[in-house]
Amino acid sequence: MEIPIALAAMCGRRRGEILGLMWKEISLKKQTIRICRQVISTKDSIIFEEPKSEDSNRIINISAELVNMIKEHKKNQEERKKLLQNNYIDMDLVN
Repeated sequence: MEIPIALAAMCGRRRGEILGLMWKEISLKKQTIRICRQVISTKDSIIFEEPKSEDSNRIINISAELVNMIKEHKKNQEERKKLLQNNYIDMDLVN
């Protein structure tokens, strides 16, 4: 299962919150994810902004199963970075 779909299904997060998730907001050790931004698509670009409501800006717990999926995703992302080298634009995004 792709990580964005897994995060949506297992955490109940909005698409924009999942697409705005950065690696620094995931604690695999504590098994938590901090939601503090979302991606909004505009006519001309994408922008990052705070979630829609204050309740959306929070820390959520994740399962051991999801932690393992995230670890595998991180490993695959690192391999793509090495393969693409300077062509990879690293914004610290999970997706």
